[in-house]
Amino acid sequence: MHWYQVQMQFTLVLSFAICGLTQSGTSWDTVRLVPVEDPTQSPETSYRSEDDASFAIYSRNLSSVLGDKQTFYNDFMEGCRKAVMESGSDPDVVCDKDDGHRMRMNVYQPQSVVNYTKTGFAKVKTPPEVFRLLKEFWDLNKEKSYVEWSGPTPYHNNWEVPPTVIRVDNTTLETGGIELQRAISNAAKALMEEWTGQRLSYSSVYGIRIYHNQSVLSPHVDRLPLVSSAIINVAQDVDEDWVLEVYDHDGVAHNVTMEPGDMVLYESHSVIHGRPFPLQGKFFANCFVHFEPLGPLDQSEISVNNGDLPPYLIPGSQWEAEYRLKHPDGWSVLSDPMSLIQSGDLPLLRYVGRNKPEVLHKPDKIDWRPIHEVCRQGNLEILKYLVEQDADIHAVTKAYGNSEPLDIAKRYLASDDPVIEYLEEKLRAEESDHSEL
Repeated sequence: MHWYQVQMQFTLVLSFAICGLTQSGTSWDTVRLVPVEDPTQSPETSYRSEDDASFAIYSRNLSSVLGDKQTFYNDFMEGCRKAVMESGSDPDVVCDKDDGHRMRMNVYQPQSVVNYTKTGFAKVKTPPEVFRLLKEFWDLNKEKSYVEWSGPTPYHNNWEVPPTVIRVDNTTLETGGIELQRAISNAAKALMEEWTGQRLSYSSVYGIRIYHNQSVLSPHVDRLPLVSSAIINVAQDVDEDWVLEVYDHDGVAHNVTMEPGDMVLYESHSVIHGRPFPLQGKFFANCFVHFEPLGPLDQSEISVNNGDLPPYLIPGSQWEAEYRLKHPDGWSVLSDPMSLIQSGDLPLLRYVGRNKPEVLHKPDKIDWRPIHEVCRQGNLEILKYLVEQDADIHAVTKAYGNSEPLDIAKRYLASDDPVIEYLEEKLRAEESDHSEL
């Protein structure tokens, strides 16, 4: 047993009820943030992000705080270069440049963003009903995973042990689909909003990623807008704990253990996190959920910095220029309402509609519009709002062989869903009006 498996840390204590997390109004038991067995450092073994102790955090020159980790990191990078060369690509770009960008993000992004909690992470139990749904999905579909990344990357030694994934929104899988995705995101959102004090917008429920024996995940911060995140351990078969290394807001390293049913909340945009110690065992299966803050819970409007920056990015900071390179039109929430539709946030969608009404009907490259997304999500109130704003119920998307909103609703929702009934009633009313002409 390693030192980092046996220490104890009092992380955080909060308690609150999670109620009404599904459209059917299901309530779950009170969930409690409790003291957890998150190993921490004794004076002899403590280390910080600037020590580059377990892996290259800021620099490729590692310290000897945890022994000779330099050789391990060098071998890791050499494995990446060799795999890239065999694929016919340039290892200087795929491995060294991308790894340099990872370290640059570790340095500059955390100091350029707003933090919403004191330490940056906490461990809780997943709401029992959500874990039951996830576990059921896993048991039915665990043999149907596929390789996630097709090429080598310095973020993971996937040239040796590629992670596999099962998408929870895959409707071809038993119990998979939008309702499972929504149950997971709603549960995590309720926990995360209470923890951060922020109104959150859905970014993604990634699915269940399966790491295999000897897997390594390089310590990193997540790209924006992945800000407030959760990891749910669904299943594992390991010979020893595979710790999640996180660096708190003071730069102190913590190694967090997880067992099935545990959920780690973390500010992934500023908390450097990874698994630099190779997995010892068969597999470790996690579900990932991500959100971005829109503003304080007691504030009805979206918080905007400098007119077009998200509230979690500090104006004038080192990372503002980097953000604007990737987001030349500013904060995407103000020009792309999809995330608000996915999170069911009608008040904030109305705010966006008042300020930029044209985005309520904006198509993407396959002519997928907000009205298609709301029909996929099954939110009747948002659908009515979009129709009131002159959304076209006949708008055609190239998805699924040229589909109208009703086609999308029938593909994703139950046959008696109110969204389907509403659209069919609208279409009947149109036919009646035409017949009277």
